[in-house]
Amino acid sequence: MGEIKSTLELVMEKTKHLTLSEEEKRARRLEIFQTKVKGLVHKYCENLITENQLETEFSRLNTGDAEFVADLPGILSGSIPINDKGLKVAMVAGKVFQLNLDGLEIAFQEFNASLREQRKLLQKNYLQQLKDRLNLSGSALETNVEKLEQWISFKHGLEERLRKSIFK
Repeated sequence: MGEIKSTLELVMEKTKHLTLSEEEKRARRLEIFQTKVKGLVHKYCENLITENQLETEFSRLNTGDAEFVADLPGILSGSIPINDKGLKVAMVAGKVFQLNLDGLEIAFQEFNASLREQRKLLQKNYLQQLKDRLNLSGSALETNVEKLEQWISFKHGLEERLRKSIFK
């Protein structure tokens, strides 16, 4: 009688001639690197790891996956939030991976200043519209600027410009 083979043995026999090209291997390693970076950013932003732990983990990535450091600005631009936590992540990454992030803090300050100015302007305009259209006014009226379409599009556009200017 013939030998009975396990499913694994059959699969291994059929696929032993299949291998990944160098390009496919590199693409897979890059995908893993991106996942690790995004995971670390997320953990830090959710306060699951400290800034020191983030720096340590970035250092490990820098040693093990140094070939992907050139891809890091693109990875970070899509994964860091535009807030104080995002600024910290970018600063730590810049330090560990020796990225040129000149003017980063100034760019974030200008971003926040622009948001404050736009928020005040939209609140003022919206309250004026309420007064003109519905004859409503007073200190009890508050504007939820976060729900206004103008605010959402302004903030999104400003974030995109900041991401492009920082992570060239």
